Amino acid sequence: MKLNLPVILLNGIVLLPENEIKLEFEDELSKNIIDESELFHDGMLLIVTKTSIDENIIIKDLPNVGTLAKITKK
Repeated sequence: MKLNLPVILLNGIVLLPENEIKLEFEDELSKNIIDESELFHDGMLLIVTKTSIDENIIIKDLPNVGTLAKITKK
């Protein structure tokens, strides 16, 4: 199955299926991604863990795996 979902990058935090965590975002880009997820994707998004996150993200350098997540509270 192929989906086009918003992606949130977490720095050094591994989110496993069926885990619940509370995340707080201060930057506008992350807040916009959350809003898009809720408006257009029923609260679903892809969580990807990266050990170091630079300002210039190259998509091909992202890990090939992630965790499908659902936003339950905002």
